[in-house]
Amino acid sequence: MPAILLDIIIAITIVEWLVLRLMIRRGLLLSLFPGVFLLLAFKLNAPEVLSWPTVLCLAIAGIVHAIDIYYRLKRER
Repeated sequence: MPAILLDIIIAITIVEWLVLRLMIRRGLLLSLFPGVFLLLAFKLNAPEVLSWPTVLCLAIAGIVHAIDIYYRLKRER
């Protein structure tokens, strides 16, 4: 997979932050920063091509993150 996948994930995370910023309080927003900086750190040291295990780990992290956000929003309402 091309390394541009990381750029796409970072862009999606920034859009997610903006949407959440409009919807809810700060507590949930702060939980996004560690993941963004981990992605940026990986991006700065990433090879030109991502291995399938790396893509799989990113996919699993994204799914778990989406589930976490869903339950936090559900609990907040």
